[in-house]
Amino acid sequence: MSVPGHHPSTPARWVRNPDVLTRRGAFGVLLLAPTADQPLLLEGTGVDLWDALDRPRTGGDVAAELASVFDADPATVAADVRAALEELGAVDLVVSVES
Repeated sequence: MSVPGHHPSTPARWVRNPDVLTRRGAFGVLLLAPTADQPLLLEGTGVDLWDALDRPRTGGDVAAELASVFDADPATVAADVRAALEELGAVDLVVSVES
């Protein structure tokens, strides 16, 4: 995924969009982007991903943390995180920031 204004040799750093409305409960985290008509529900490890984006981080940093927490294959987690960040970015739930 190409990030506007981002130099291709530097990994993108992602963070929660501060304009997203959130509601947390036993069900997970419900998110409503400023441009969305419908909320998105994150459950399970999606909640951990959302929590990890409380500050700007690369997808690699997030993947390494989650792989460690869940004792999972780092390559698999990295691929999953990359896909999730692309999806969340496409609907303005996360944004890329400059270093």
